[in-house]
Amino acid sequence: MFHEEAVHALAFSEDSEILASGDKTGEIKIWKVQSGKCLKKIAGTGSESISQMKFGIDPSHLIVGYSKNIIKIFGLKSSAVLMEFRGSKDGCVNELLNLSTEELLSAGSDGLIHIWNSQTGE
Repeated sequence: MFHEEAVHALAFSEDSEILASGDKTGEIKIWKVQSGKCLKKIAGTGSESISQMKFGIDPSHLIVGYSKNIIKIFGLKSSAVLMEFRGSKDGCVNELLNLSTEELLSAGSDGLIHIWNSQTGE
């Protein structure tokens, strides 16, 4: 298992069979733990460093927090961004909690705690 850049975040699936890793360029890799094989690569923008990652309650979703106080929910089958949330302009996402299929909680270095509706982005 290898990234070209420094790895900033890791997340295991609930069954611990899949590992997601994210680096300082925003690149995400999905790994099969037992074999070490990279199953999927999602390119980063180069300007959004990953600070947190969690698998969603729906295991086909990956929730990713970035250094620019942005949160994205990715669909792992399509690699598409399903929803994007923007907090304040300063700080990074320090913690992510998937409260339910509809609520997501984030806390950032700006001192703010946000509760998001993961269906509407509000």
